[in-house]
Amino acid sequence: MAGQIQTRLKPDTEIIFSPGSIPVSLLETQIPKVFYTGACFGGMVGFYEGFSRLSAETIRYGHFLEQAALSSSKLVLYASDWGKQTAIENYNVDPEKIKVIPYGANLESSFTLNEIKTQISNRSDSVCKLLFIGVEWKRKGGDIALEVATEMNRRGIKTELHVVGLKDIPLKKIPFFLIDHGFLNKAIPAQKVKLERLLASSHFLIVPSKAEAFGVVFAEASAWAIPSVSFHVGGIPTAVKNGQNGHLFAPEAGVTEFSDYLSDLFTDKTRYNDLALSSFNEFQTRLNWDVAGKTIMKHLKDL
Repeated sequence: MAGQIQTRLKPDTEIIFSPGSIPVSLLETQIPKVFYTGACFGGMVGFYEGFSRLSAETIRYGHFLEQAALSSSKLVLYASDWGKQTAIENYNVDPEKIKVIPYGANLESSFTLNEIKTQISNRSDSVCKLLFIGVEWKRKGGDIALEVATEMNRRGIKTELHVVGLKDIPLKKIPFFLIDHGFLNKAIPAQKVKLERLLASSHFLIVPSKAEAFGVVFAEASAWAIPSVSFHVGGIPTAVKNGQNGHLFAPEAGVTEFSDYLSDLFTDKTRYNDLALSSFNEFQTRLNWDVAGKTIMKHLKDL
């Protein structure tokens, strides 16, 4: 890979920018190297299930490549504070050259404040609509989202759980309040419109991930003024700030804590509206690609 990059470099190249560490890890050049990613190899090992059964040789080589990239790069960008911290903890790297720039939402959102206020006010007062988006039911906490929706219905708060992203939900029996929308492709206009309608009408995004390097879906929820709830793990705390665009629970928290929080907010229209508007503000000020791009360019110019 390094050889391929080397042959494509032009004489006037000033900076080599990579969306990951591996492509530039073994690239030998005097041109400043920069990479932007969600996590380092050391942070992923033992955190994501797919990184839990690696051979000793794979782990050794993975650490070697990550260290090479960190040592030879002029600037390192991570999407979260967790990404930065795990790099510092696992590798010999100067913390000063690592910057944190949150990822932006991958859904277009050009709402005005008045449009957002109207969208929030149009959400149901009688049915609490929870939205789960993810292609991995287990890691993303789909089972927990289902238990929370079940508990809220048991309490007498009519609740729907809308599920997006899975081709097949791993349940023998689908409860009446779970609405499965399957996998929705943003590149297909009709499916994109369906997803946008779901976002517009949903009260909360519930994706209680057990492992997450960042979670772009939280940025996308904020873009539609939807507060998010999840666990305080990995890079999620950079995407979701308590009291600003949702709430994060301790990893040992259970269904009761999630249900208490969601029930209280849903039944307090003023508090809910304030948090929904604050979520949109988080998107406008932090969680969009325009802000990320400008911040990246500022750091590049400082090289």
